[in-house]
Amino acid sequence: EADGLASTRQTLEMLAKLPIDIVIPGHGSPFAGVDAAFERAFRRLEVFTADIDKLAWHAIKVIVSFAMIEKRCIAKREFPAFVLGLPFAVDVNARFLDMPHDAMVARVERELLLVNALNDPFLGPRCHPHGESGPLVRVESPHRGGHVGFSKRAGGGDCASEQMAADFLSDISACHGGVMS
Repeated sequence: EADGLASTRQTLEMLAKLPIDIVIPGHGSPFAGVDAAFERAFRRLEVFTADIDKLAWHAIKVIVSFAMIEKRCIAKREFPAFVLGLPFAVDVNARFLDMPHDAMVARVERELLLVNALNDPFLGPRCHPHGESGPLVRVESPHRGGHVGFSKRAGGGDCASEQMAADFLSDISACHGGVMS
């Protein structure tokens, strides 16, 4: 079995030795703070190496999130079957976390956040939950902003979606006594 964490470390170490002036990421703006980006990447890798359960949970959330993007629309009542129909999520849970299925689905539901502007050119009106925040997903639907990543103000600065995500994480942290799980 391949060791993804060791391979990731080797790749980061190799990249860190290159004379990189600027990074043009697949998502987000180009940046020049390469050393700080590597420090964050190595810290994150250390966290996942020290706590494989945290990595497993992160993998489950990522696969559910991407599957939801692909599906585009899902009724709340269909969400549990949708999550349990993702073999990767079920297998990672069984191998590392051993959470009962209902507990895994409930945790995924609690920790998901949807940020989508109502004028998003990629998602039509039928895909908008129209403010239906609840136990499954916290929905943030500003009227303007196009696709995710829009800026709060002209001239740049923090993205509104990033601020909403930070607020969401703060709420989750408060519910867990200040401890993120």
